[in-house]
Amino acid sequence: MHLSTIIAFTTAVSAVPLLSKRTVPGKNFQQWGFLIFENTDFEDAEANAVFQEIQALNHNRLLSNYQAITHPSLPNYLNSIAGTDFGVSDDGSPTNHAQSASTILDLLENKGISWKMYAEDYPGNCFKGATNGVPHSYAAKHVPAIYFSAITKNPKRCANIVDASQFQKDFQAGTLPQWWYYVPNLNNDGHDTTVDYQADYLRSTWLPMLQNPAFTKDLAMVLTYDESATYDAPNHVFAALIGDALNPSLGREDTTAYDHYSLIKTVEDNWDLGNLGQNDVGATAIAI
Repeated sequence: MHLSTIIAFTTAVSAVPLLSKRTVPGKNFQQWGFLIFENTDFEDAEANAVFQEIQALNHNRLLSNYQAITHPSLPNYLNSIAGTDFGVSDDGSPTNHAQSASTILDLLENKGISWKMYAEDYPGNCFKGATNGVPHSYAAKHVPAIYFSAITKNPKRCANIVDASQFQKDFQAGTLPQWWYYVPNLNNDGHDTTVDYQADYLRSTWLPMLQNPAFTKDLAMVLTYDESATYDAPNHVFAALIGDALNPSLGREDTTAYDHYSLIKTVEDNWDLGNLGQNDVGATAIAI
């Protein structure tokens, strides 16, 4: 586990935090967050003690029928912001799989809604390599914005893809965007490690944040996985909806069938963004 990550998040929680600057009112939440992990079956995550701690948070709802879309990783990440995987069926680099289509990022910008994609160990400067050359760290296949030419050919837009060390700085400064997408490195997301390693990372970094009222205020955040570990079984993954924006009357568990397309649909509905004309159109929005 990267010590710098732990220190950064601990600093953010121990400081006197400011609320994010939110300028575009939403129907159900004012800030949307997404934290994604790797390659784990629902049962393995749910059984872990740390994931049970997360489920015990006052502002949490288990999405117990959440499904990933496909295998391997990259198509799921593309689906999570574009509503389609464009027929991609491997984990190729941004150079090999550059896309010209629109994403949820375009819809957000059209309404003046801020966004950032935070990736641990990201080299910066719109780097389009598959990895940063350091084992167990950055992988482009988990950072979907870097696959879209409308982002990578525009330096101002590409500057919204940042190293994850910026996350706690933005939180303390009150400048977290209204839509954020957080990608742990290959160790912390469990790709190169285990569920227990993921859990240690969650306890050290995210659990204090999720217990901080200044962080969770007006927030709706999904913590989930890109795909299950078992390819020959249903693509059932753990997913939790977290934040003070949740309506407690809807209970602690939602058994509705959701998937990665639901992530887009939920945001579209919250801010009246329209749609991408892809699988987001028929998706089920997550009940907040």
